Amino acid sequence: MGALWSLAIIFIAWITAGWSLRLWHFGVVFIWDKCARRARRFTVNPSGIWMFLGRKIHRVPIRTYGRCVRNEQGALVFHYRPWLVLSARSLEFPPGTYAVGQGLIYSEIVRVEDEKSRSMALLPPRYRSHEVELAATYSLAGVRDTGLRAAWAWLKEWIGVKSKTQPATA
Repeated sequence: MGALWSLAIIFIAWITAGWSLRLWHFGVVFIWDKCARRARRFTVNPSGIWMFLGRKIHRVPIRTYGRCVRNEQGALVFHYRPWLVLSARSLEFPPGTYAVGQGLIYSEIVRVEDEKSRSMALLPPRYRSHEVELAATYSLAGVRDTGLRAAWAWLKEWIGVKSKTQPATA
């Protein structure tokens, strides 16, 4: 009976190992960036964007860590290593218009579909406050509010709160 329980536990651990590793690495990178205040000394590097996939794309699981670059045709290509150490692989993002989503805690790369935006990749906290520079460097379609920031903007608009922008003076 003990051997059957052991096999069941081993089987469950085997099934959840990849998910657990990706979630652990996601948490470590986010905590390190926040505690070390990396956003203050970070600059956008044109050689690639370090990111986590925000959704499963072509059988590559969510929260896979890697670097995204533009190829010669202008498409976004995600380079990653399964289990962080295996041989490098590449994934081309689906064609479409991409923008930088500016959230309250972290930023993301979103695919713009009409008025909606769909999260494709999550950026580590070091990219916070560098969204405009990131969009310009990688030829993305601007910056949009996402997550709680978008919800707050919608709520303020729904209530009728005016923004605090000053009128231009001549």
